[in-house]
Order: sequence, then structure tokens, then C-alpha cells
Amino acid sequence: MPKRSVLVIVLAALAVALALVMVRPGVSSAATPVRIMPLGDSITGSPGCWRALLWNRLQSTGLTDIDFVGTLPPQGCGIAHDGDNEGHGGFLATNIANQNLLPGWLSATRPDVVLVHLGTNDVWNNRSPQEILAAFTTLVSQMRASNANMRILVAQIIPMNPSNCPDCGNRVVAFNNAIPGWAAGLSTAQSPIYVVDQWTGFDVVADADAVILTLKAHHLTEMAPRLGPRLGPETAVVPAQNGIPWWYFERHGGPLEGTRLRTVDPDGTIARHLEARRVIGCVVYPATTLAAPGVVEHVEGTRLSLGELDGKPTDRCRALAAALIKGGLKAPIRPRIRDEIWLKLLGNVCFNPLSALTRATMAQIATDPEMRAVARAIMEEAEAVARALGVELAIGVEQRLTGAEKVGAHKTSMLQDVESGRPLEVEALVGAVVEIADLLRQPLPHLRTVYASVRLLDRSLRGA
Repeated sequence: MPKRSVLVIVLAALAVALALVMVRPGVSSAATPVRIMPLGDSITGSPGCWRALLWNRLQSTGLTDIDFVGTLPPQGCGIAHDGDNEGHGGFLATNIANQNLLPGWLSATRPDVVLVHLGTNDVWNNRSPQEILAAFTTLVSQMRASNANMRILVAQIIPMNPSNCPDCGNRVVAFNNAIPGWAAGLSTAQSPIYVVDQWTGFDVVADADAVILTLKAHHLTEMAPRLGPRLGPETAVVPAQNGIPWWYFERHGGPLEGTRLRTVDPDGTIARHLEARRVIGCVVYPATTLAAPGVVEHVEGTRLSLGELDGKPTDRCRALAAALIKGGLKAPIRPRIRDEIWLKLLGNVCFNPLSALTRATMAQIATDPEMRAVARAIMEEAEAVARALGVELAIGVEQRLTGAEKVGAHKTSMLQDVESGRPLEVEALVGAVVEIADLLRQPLPHLRTVYASVRLLDRSLRGA
């Protein structure tokens, strides 16, 4: 079967359904645009770039007399479009109904058509199909109270199968299977409900040009065997993780070419399932926090540096960079991506374990004279390992320490994990550096001490 973009499937279904809705009499007059409310959660609103593509597809097919409405403004995407929407990240349909939120949104925007993609967060929170559809019934009644001729498009939601919710996949199937019968019982000639199948044919992995891995490095061993077999023949893998990645010595060109680091890929599982040929190197700079399941709060930073493992310019790397830039991010392509990995790692290898052990912020570590000396020693040891590998560092240790002072009361990701009782990202950030130093026969007295300490802390958090 030809490779398809998942967005093409989604947009085609929506565009056809909207076209059918808009040719029906009574939706609007020639002088009044059809007012369309996209209603949903973060899939619709954060940033919900499918809305931008849908808007432009409708324009290009001659459906220009439309107005997307909502109380929320556009949220990026880098594509010119009418971005008003009601895509509320983290919201449950059951809560929207129980808290009577929709009537205010309707009165402020007066839509003729509502596009509904709700239920994902309800499924995540183990709400039954009956509970969710009872909420949908309330929402439909509110829509019709606002506009007796309301046209309603309800999506059978896109698949989800996260590793931390093993039952979610089956819950989505059960919910989607219940939607058509519910809609048939509630649809009327005056205010029809159309069911739009957003589930069938939606394979977020096989249809993707690139898969960006945003889970932490220690979860890759479990995830790789599940992901690898589902990748398309040419799907790129972009590991957006901190620390030394499993692929580091692939197409490296140095004396350690092809070396597998046991700290990050103990038995080679990751390398077997995620071949190095797929990998585009990535260094991530945005700071985020997980506010709730499926809700990520972006604190600062928009740069994701990219680079092929051998440093060569490629069409796929340029295309990925262009897509990220179009979405409002910075995506420079680096000919020496490993240099940038180490540049960020100098801070991570030092501040993450020290903050986890002391519960101190970066600024506290950098401004306490004794802790600053420890931090400097660790950075200098890591810098020596990097330079032995031929890495060229653009910023020195003292500059990194000064930069940490300016960050303020920021808690590192490892400290946040300690406070939440989650496993720590020890091996990719610290253990891999120690392992490489062993291969190079370099002493790391300070870092080895910290490594032993934070590894024991991690085992205690895991209950081992």
C-alpha cells in the first residue's frame, strides 16, 4: 500500500464531512459565513495544526465562505489560517458537561457547525463509553439550545496506546464502537449528527516520515521492540533524549566505531530494533513539565538541533528541520551533532545528579562555594572525556557555571523525578560517561563517586 500521511486521512474525512454539511440548506446565507467551532482537547488546540491544514484544504476546494470560531486564539503552526478554536488541553468531555462550560463558549461564538474530537482524556481517566456518551448527549442539547439547526460532526477518536496505560487502546475501541449507535439515536433532520471515522487507517507510526522519541532514555529498552516492527521502510527515528544515546558510536569514525555502550543499551535490544540508519541525531533545549497525563507545560526554549550521524547533509534532515521551523521551533542542522550532545551533557552530568542528591536548584549549586567547586571538578572530568573523543566544545566550564547561576531556582529533571518518586535517568546522563572513560582509561574520581551515589538513590526509588 502506498505510504500515506496520517494527516491526509484525518483531513480527507473531515473535509468530506464538512462539505456535506455546508451544502445543506439553512446552514448559512450567502452573506454570512458558516461559523465552525473546533471543539476538543489538546489534539484540537495545542497547537492543533490539523485545523490549519483543514482550513487551507477547504479554501483550496472552494469552500471559502467559512469562519472558524472559538474563545481560544491560534496557537502557532506557522501556517496562515483562521485559528480560533475551543481546544482545551487536558479537558475531559465529562467535566465540560458536568461543569456547564460549553454554553458560555457557544454564546460567545455562535457556531453553525461544531467539530467534536473529545473523549481521549476521558478514556485515559477510565471513564466508560456510557459516561462519555452521556456527557456528549448533554453537550448536544446545549448546542441545539444555542442553535436549533446546529450541524454536529463527532469523531471516532484517533488511536492511543501509551506504555503507561496498557488498557487505553481497548478503551478507545470500545468508545468508538459505541459512537455510531449513540449518534443515530440522537440525530435529527433539523440538527443532524455526522460520525467521522478518525480511527480506521490511522497508524501514527507506519505512516510517519519521522518518529520523535520524547520518553526518557531508560524507557527505550522496553519501547524499542514494540516500535521497531511498526516503522515504515524509510521512517526516520529522532531520539529527543538527554545524555549519551545508544547510537553514539555508529558512523562515528573514531577508534571506538561500532562500540555498544552497555550502560544505555545493556543487551543490544535498542540497536536491534531501531537501526542506526534510521537515526537523526537531536539535542533538545525546551524546558517542560508534565502537568497531567497528556498535558505538557512548556516553560521556555524552542530549539531542537538536528544532525545526521555522519554529519552529511540529507534531504530527510532538511525536510524535518523545515517542518519544525514551520511549526514555530528553531531547528538548526549541525554537521557535528555529537559536539552539541556533549555541550549540553556537561551541564546534565553535573547538575542533575548533584541536585538529586542535595535537593538543591541549579543556582544554589552554582553559587555555594563548596558545591561550585565540586560541580567544576565534575565538568572538567567530563570535558576531558569529550576532548579525548575529538569533541570540540564551544563553551568552557566556567561559562556553564555562570550560566547556571542565571537560570535561578530551576529544578533539574532528575530532581523533579526524585520529588515525584520516579526512576532516574542515571545511565544516559552519568553512567555512559563513566563507561566511555573506562574505555579510554581515564580517571574520574569525582564523577565516579557521584555516579555510585545517585545510582543507589535510583535503586531505592525503584524499590530495588
